[in-house]
This record gives sequence, C-alpha cells and structure tokens, in this order.
Amino acid sequence: NTPLPFSATDCRGKTWSLSQGASATGYTRPSTSPASAGFFFVEKKGGGLRPCIVYWGPNQCSVKYCYPLPLVPAALEQLRSATIFTKLDLCSAYNLVCIRVDDEWKMAFSTTSGHYEYLVIVYGLSSTPSVFQCFINDVLKDLLGRSVIIYIDDILIYSSSPGEHVCQVHQVLQRLLQHQLYVKAEKCEIHQHTISFLGYISPEGISMDKGKVHAVVEWLTPQTVRDLQRFLGFANSYASMLYQRFQFHCSHFNIPAEGRPNDCPGIQPPKQHYINSRKPSPQLPSESTWTLPSPLL
Repeated sequence: NTPLPFSATDCRGKTWSLSQGASATGYTRPSTSPASAGFFFVEKKGGGLRPCIVYWGPNQCSVKYCYPLPLVPAALEQLRSATIFTKLDLCSAYNLVCIRVDDEWKMAFSTTSGHYEYLVIVYGLSSTPSVFQCFINDVLKDLLGRSVIIYIDDILIYSSSPGEHVCQVHQVLQRLLQHQLYVKAEKCEIHQHTISFLGYISPEGISMDKGKVHAVVEWLTPQTVRDLQRFLGFANSYASMLYQRFQFHCSHFNIPAEGRPNDCPGIQPPKQHYINSRKPSPQLPSESTWTLPSPLL
C-alpha cells in the first residue's frame, strides 16, 4: 500500500497563528456560544491561505441587507475619457465593520485550537458585501461618479490627465486616512494606462481579462442544469464583449423538467457546439475581438 503523504501546508499551525493574531487585533474572542460554524482554508490567488467559515445557519435566518452593489456596465461607462488609472485595495476590508452588539455569539466557529466568535463581519456572511459597499460609499460619497468607482473593497481612481490624477489620488488617500482605512501597497497599481478592474481597462476601451478568456475556452460541456447555470452566470457578465452576443439559448439544450436537476441523465447539447470549443469560433472569438471600444460604452 502507498503511504498517504502529509499535507504540504501546516494547516494546524496556520489555524493557531490565525486565532492568536485575530484575538490580538480584536477581531475575535474566545466563545461560549451554543452556535458553531465550520472552518477551513482556501488558497489565495497570490499565494497564502484565506480562512473561510461556513455560516449556513446565520445566513438562512438573518434579514438580508439590500444595499445594492454597483452595476458593472453602468460603473464602467464613466471611463470614456479616462486615460490614467490607479487601483487601491483596502487592507482587511470586511474586518473594518463591527458586528452589532449582542449578536456576536451568532458568529461562533470552531477550530482545532478552540471555540471563537468574530466581532467583525467576515467572508461567508450573506450580507457582508452589501454592508461593506454601503460603508465605503459613505466614506467617499462626494467623489463617486466624478473620479472614483468602488466595487466592494476595490477602489478605482480615473482621470484624463496626469496632473489631475495626482490631485485625485491624494484626495482619496487623505479621505481614507481620516477614517483610519489603509491599503495593501503590494496589491495597488498606481498611475497606470492599462489596469485590471472588473475586466481589463485601457484608454481604447474595456476587454476581458486573459485569465477569463482562458477559463471560457477551456470550459467543459455542461452535463447538468447546474453546470449550465454556472456557465451562463459567468458568461453573462461579459455578454456585451462577445461577438454577436450569445447565439445560443437554454432552449437549444435538452434540459430536464424543472425540479429534477440532480437525477437527470445529463444535458444534451445541440449538434453545433457553441460552448465547448478548444479553439475560437464565430460564437466564441479570440481574445483580440473580445473588446468593447470606448464609443460603445
């Protein structure tokens, strides 16, 4: 028998370090709550581990915060005359908003090093994005639509001239400092003519991120209703950048009756494959054509 190898990452050590660090910063405290959520790590895009907590219970019974997130097409429409950009990424963004007093026990979670509860909002809560969007919009409300776009914890500053841009970046940083908000220097992009923000932005227009293009080209043919919903949910956000939009529709697939997605024999795609193409086609073009020029924004 082949021995089962040890994990390459010391998750127990990471859990201990996280719990001690979070307690030291005031984000968590030891808990005696009867509630308990699961805890695990996922890999971050830039390396390292991100803690994730499964708050299914609180999410099911909590009243949803309905503050809207920005509509991406409407937000990007503001960039028509912009030629220079700066992107700021807030440090520990969600942890800047406190949980309501006496509700902390609902945020309890268990790890190998003990039972804790969060005192601040975190990833995993259904209302976290809306709550934080409301908070950061209030901080920079007089700059929105003039020189700033905010999407949750990402702040984009845009200008039509370098001199104007320096003043606007300074204004935003001053405002963040007044509210004791800090940015991650290693994740910020300063005074760039092309920048990745909700896609890929340049003075000529907006195009898809190369990683997103690769993900679509390599997408496997959907076999279930859920698979098809995942693809359509992903692709709809880039529909305006696709040549002739989408030339297929759900009705082109032999999808089983609603309510039986789990025990269906599988989705039967049409004879002509629009989705699962290893090379670009008229329906899934090469990335050079996945561009929306400024006049059409």
